[in-house]
Amino acid sequence: MRKDLKKLLCLLTAVILLSGVLTPLASATNTYNYQVRTDIDYDLNVRPYPNTNYASIGTIARGTKIYVSETAKDRTNRNWGKITFNGGTAWVCIDYCTKITEQTDPKPVIPDELKVDWTIIDVSQFQVPDKINWSMLKAAGVKGVIIRIGGRGYSGRRAMYADKQFMAHYNNAKAAGMFIGTYFFSYALTKSEALEEAQFVIKTLKDNNCKLSLPVFIDIEDCYTGSYIDTQHRQAGTAACDTVVNTFCDTVKQAGYYPGIYCNLDYTRTVLSPSVFVGRAAWIAQWSKTCTYKGELHMWQYTDSFRVNGYNGPLDASHCYVNFPKLISERKTESKDAPIIEPEKGDYFGEHPGSEWRVTKAATCNESGERVRECTDTDCGITLVTEMIQPSFGSHKRSAVFISVVDKDLKAGDKITEAQKNYLHEPDEKASTGYLTYEEVYKSSGGVKITYCKTCNTILTSSYSYGNGCTHPSVKVSKTAATCTKAGIETDICKSCSKTAALRYVSPVSYTEKLVSDTASCKADGTKTYKCSVCGITIRTEFSEQTDHDFSVITKTGRPVVFNGTVSVTVRCRNCANYTVQTAYFGTDGTHCEPNVTDARSALRMSVKLDEPTPIQKLSLDVDMDGSISVKDARYILRMSVKLDTPKDIYESFK
Repeated sequence: MRKDLKKLLCLLTAVILLSGVLTPLASATNTYNYQVRTDIDYDLNVRPYPNTNYASIGTIARGTKIYVSETAKDRTNRNWGKITFNGGTAWVCIDYCTKITEQTDPKPVIPDELKVDWTIIDVSQFQVPDKINWSMLKAAGVKGVIIRIGGRGYSGRRAMYADKQFMAHYNNAKAAGMFIGTYFFSYALTKSEALEEAQFVIKTLKDNNCKLSLPVFIDIEDCYTGSYIDTQHRQAGTAACDTVVNTFCDTVKQAGYYPGIYCNLDYTRTVLSPSVFVGRAAWIAQWSKTCTYKGELHMWQYTDSFRVNGYNGPLDASHCYVNFPKLISERKTESKDAPIIEPEKGDYFGEHPGSEWRVTKAATCNESGERVRECTDTDCGITLVTEMIQPSFGSHKRSAVFISVVDKDLKAGDKITEAQKNYLHEPDEKASTGYLTYEEVYKSSGGVKITYCKTCNTILTSSYSYGNGCTHPSVKVSKTAATCTKAGIETDICKSCSKTAALRYVSPVSYTEKLVSDTASCKADGTKTYKCSVCGITIRTEFSEQTDHDFSVITKTGRPVVFNGTVSVTVRCRNCANYTVQTAYFGTDGTHCEPNVTDARSALRMSVKLDEPTPIQKLSLDVDMDGSISVKDARYILRMSVKLDTPKDIYESFK
């Protein structure tokens, strides 16, 4: 992997866990934190999203222990847990589970026929191809190589890049008969970025007809910039990083490649959920004499200073404990064409595929922010959702307590200026007028004590002394209520002297989302508007797809004098003034004008209420024009279909 990073972090580790779902290797998640209750009536439903409005995609048996990586509440206050299910992510209602704490130490379950101990190296453009003698490496016992195929920048445009020497390394290693795999140095923070990276890998491999006998790995780790370690993965959080890994691995798997994960030991403990390793090959790098990872171990990168005939310099080296070429060959995982990877169903807004969230205005201590989701189609790009980000009042950085005996009217909720800060003093600081501290001056002559946010300069608390000897022994509290976007103020009024004793800044309340309007119509697209049910502010607008016309009002009907199998009808939309002329044909596919047995069957089913006819069907199948579809109509159509009667004869009998 990145040499400069590895020089700094000498205790990198990575994990490979393989699942029986993908291979014969069985791997258990090494931490369970919930167990499905045994006293419930049915097995626990698994759903794609945390809401019972979504259909079940499977069940988990009562008594089963599961690992929940994330929890959430729905609008009915149910508690949900995010799990790994059938190689992807899903949700279960953990109200039907018992929380447990259980550590397991699974023993390796690699089948004997797949057990090996091979030396594998990994290289990138930092190893010059002309200086590597692959035949000598192979003769020295190196069985294979993992080659970097590309990566992503950690800042700026965060653009992806190709490894300049990937194909040179690939061709030379292939000519020497090496086993070959690849890795992508990922700095994806969102699902869309991870999908972009996986598709880059797939396209590069397909375009160059590269055949792999080792897995395709996502390398997810901190990025060493040369001056500091960038830790955006940690800042993004476990849920976001799990999504990145799951998206990358699922995508390369669907394309026919064996997916894998590379990360250090700290990432397995603090960044990624154990569940993401289930069903994937992966790597562990711990540069020491032993590997202390407690889970199932399949590859272990044990050094970055491997010396071997064939290269004049240090190399990364790993023990490989699984015969991946045999595994991949038996599973025939390489397919000819990569499938199109569609977004999850829940990511669509009408026909528009939605992007990940993009923050257009960051929330601060005091001001709300905004984020959007946009259509990912190149020719569209419309904004599908705009959502308010509540002010992050919890991020106020409270200062120490200061006293001012000059600006005595400072109060909570106001912004303190830099000029006013010049008159702030610590309580135990000696006043310039003598030997008294400012605390003593505050009590004897009056003043104000405050704390403020060091980020936004908002005064958070203020308390007052008026030099009149009153210690405000009891107070009555007056409140200015907080809203969803504005803080409130609590004021203490002294019952003895009737003066303001103290003020406190009160954080806003959480909003409660409620759909209040949906402006989409049969004329145009619209938006769903969600407002806070507490204060009425708009907190979310969501694209709403244009509705269909309701052409159920029949205004004019015309039947030809000479029957030709059609009925022309003028209809009007119930919701707008749109008119149209529709022509009903016999036959469900609209390709023929003469009645057939299928038409007779449809009429018969409708006559006995097994099917409900549309307004057009009511006309086209009502042969005797008595206003309803009857068994008699079905009989007429059947006779016409087998040529016992002609349409002209039957229709002329009703003139």
